[in-house]
Amino acid sequence: MDNPYQLNNAGLQEHEGYLNGQHGKWVPVDPESVPFPVSNDPANPTMDGTGSFYYAQGGEPQAQQQPAPMGGPAPIAANQMNAIPTPSSIVQLPPIVQPIALVPFASQSQPLVQYDANYREEIPKTNLEPIYMAKPYSGLSVLCILLAVVAAVIMCLLSCVKIPDFDASATGLDTIFGLVALFGVTGLTSAYYDNFLSIVAPDGFSGISGDGIIGVIIPILYALALVCAVIAVIYYLVKLGRRKSPRGFFIFSLLGLIFAVVAIVLMIIVEQLNFAIGAIVVAVLFLILLIVPFFAKKGAQVVDYSASKRLYSSEN
Repeated sequence: MDNPYQLNNAGLQEHEGYLNGQHGKWVPVDPESVPFPVSNDPANPTMDGTGSFYYAQGGEPQAQQQPAPMGGPAPIAANQMNAIPTPSSIVQLPPIVQPIALVPFASQSQPLVQYDANYREEIPKTNLEPIYMAKPYSGLSVLCILLAVVAAVIMCLLSCVKIPDFDASATGLDTIFGLVALFGVTGLTSAYYDNFLSIVAPDGFSGISGDGIIGVIIPILYALALVCAVIAVIYYLVKLGRRKSPRGFFIFSLLGLIFAVVAIVLMIIVEQLNFAIGAIVVAVLFLILLIVPFFAKKGAQVVDYSASKRLYSSEN
């Protein structure tokens, strides 16, 4: 820029920079050669009437704020009197973002807390005293099952009836087959029918009497005794499964004993028949089966551990 005043700026350079957002140059001058006061701060030059800028000789240039990008806020003017420069206009400060860590779990094993509008406070529960039940006597139940099974097997495999005239014998099951054959069913092999029923009742049920009637009753008795044994097995299996005491009178054990004893008595009455060891064993087994359940002590109780571990509401 032109300088109409006397310069005394040997060794000094023009100052170039930005002032109020405008780029320009201003030169150092001798304050005595200028008819108006001149600033000795290069950052705040003095403008004359022509628009030229001057600063007093000997001033030191100051760092200047670079202009802001197009459309941005104005640069902040320097202010040597303040520790912090004061902005020349309203400026947009950078936003301060404070991150907040949201941790839904205190640990990996903690369940996620969820809001439930239908939540109701849990009723306090208590179970201060143990719960008792009748002593199951499982061993006696198993013994009763074994006795009933053995009685049924004996009637099927062991000789119960002897036929001395023909030196033959028959099991309880064989006598049942003989009775079926008497009804005219073919295809069944029965020593009881071949050696006894076919002789005392050659015409079947027509005209049968005396020993023939008794010979028909005996297989009926063994059939009923076999049914009683099967029912006893089922009954005591249920007792064992439900952990109930087998103690008590079981009518089918008594009926099985009666049927077995009556069969022995009838074989004694008929001259052509005699009882075998199997008939005695069956009767003894039903007798034991009738007595064994009473070895369970009446009213005996034990702690029901599974029920005692449960919690019951104090309001129930």
